[in-house]
Amino acid sequence: MAAFQAVLGNLPAGDRRVLTTVNTGASTLSVLGSGFIILCYICFKDLRKFSFKLVFFLSLSDMLCSIFSIVGYAC
Repeated sequence: MAAFQAVLGNLPAGDRRVLTTVNTGASTLSVLGSGFIILCYICFKDLRKFSFKLVFFLSLSDMLCSIFSIVGYAC
């Protein structure tokens, strides 16, 4: 986080706002995509194999990371 603050500290306010908006938009798309994968895993029992279980946990981790990224910019 310190490296992120160092980069944003040298940018004008307008550029910071643009970067924050782009990052929030990308995180929102990531949450939606991860949510779709998690929903498919929960709804379709045929997908509950080891390979898709790995994808499920990766999506769960990505979703949480994206949510915390969105919440972190809101503060």
